[in-house]
Amino acid sequence: MKRIVFFFTLMAVTCALRAQFLLKQCIDSAIANNLELKQAELQMQSSRIDWQQARANMLPTLNGSIGHGVNQGRSIDPFTNDYIDQRYNFASYGVSSGITLFNGLGIQNTIKQNSLAYQASKMDVQQMRDNLTLNIILAYLQVLTNQDLLEQSRSQVEVSKQQVGRLQQMSEQGAILPSLLTNLQGEQASNEVAVIDNQNALQTSKLALFQLMNVMYDSGANFERIPVDAFNLQYDAGVSDIYQAALDKLALVKAADLRKESSIKGV
Repeated sequence: MKRIVFFFTLMAVTCALRAQFLLKQCIDSAIANNLELKQAELQMQSSRIDWQQARANMLPTLNGSIGHGVNQGRSIDPFTNDYIDQRYNFASYGVSSGITLFNGLGIQNTIKQNSLAYQASKMDVQQMRDNLTLNIILAYLQVLTNQDLLEQSRSQVEVSKQQVGRLQQMSEQGAILPSLLTNLQGEQASNEVAVIDNQNALQTSKLALFQLMNVMYDSGANFERIPVDAFNLQYDAGVSDIYQAALDKLALVKAADLRKESSIKGV
């Protein structure tokens, strides 16, 4: 009996944890699982390898070779140039090293070029994270909005049912025109259709959010409500100040500037 109680308790806790999502959890999940972000991170690692390879090109090269052979039967003695009919062994050994002393600063500029490209790729990853965070927030708010619309439409259906019930009693007593009841019944049907539409919109918005997070879709998932006070923010800066702040801080702008500098080093 204790095992059964423990099992059902564990199942209830697991379902509760699985069904409740917070905005921060959605953002963290998307950053950890989103495929496009992972591709950008792999591209950043590739740029880092290119930069490291450019730095390694400054190191000296060292090559070695060893050769060994055995000859059996009639042949020419490589030392006397006479014909011989015996077995002999021969071997060769070699080692070489080299370093570029000067090539017009090409290696140094390549290092700087790849370093700037690597920094630009890091800004691309940051921009991807910023965009993903923004899309998660918008998708999360869309889910909450559709939840409110669904609740509102359900409430409207309940109000319509009460009004239809009241008019049916009045119609049975001949107190109203039949057309009034018919019109209200049509309005009730429209409200019921709106409930179905809002249900579909809610599931679609949930699906879009789960796709961004790249996790298994859960149609019964619940999402934490965000207080209205969280959106009551005051922006004192003007348009020009906001635009300048975007130029100074946006990773997309920084990545473009770094790629421009990298291309100049390439030239």
